[in-house]
Amino acid sequence: MSFLLPKLTSKKEVDQAIKSTAEKVLVLRFGRDEDPVCLQLDDILSKTSSDLSKMAAIYLVDVDQTPVYTHYFDISYIPSTVFFFNGQHMKVDYGCVALSSHLAPGHVDFTHNGLQLGTQAKPARCWTGLYFNMEHKF
Repeated sequence: MSFLLPKLTSKKEVDQAIKSTAEKVLVLRFGRDEDPVCLQLDDILSKTSSDLSKMAAIYLVDVDQTPVYTHYFDISYIPSTVFFFNGQHMKVDYGCVALSSHLAPGHVDFTHNGLQLGTQAKPARCWTGLYFNMEHKF
């Protein structure tokens, strides 16, 4: 389903998306078009993109075409998803009990510069950090 979402194919295009996406969360999915796990995530992202269009912009970024960002974000698992808001890299806390005991069980806290952007149900597995890593290392 990668063909349903816009692709950024160079560092310049990624830079432009980061700088120009205002008042929305920018979601960058780093991966490869032919990878089966990336295709699964792309399917989910494409199904939700129209519902999220007022609050998020979703782009696909090929790790092989943007090695500068792959290194900068220390992406070692694909797919990896990186979030920005108004040009600022966001930390996403996926609700691990040890780090987010202040939340109701099973919820995820989205924060930016200390401001809570919202909560939602926690995924089956728990990740914390600057990006959300899925199944395998490349």
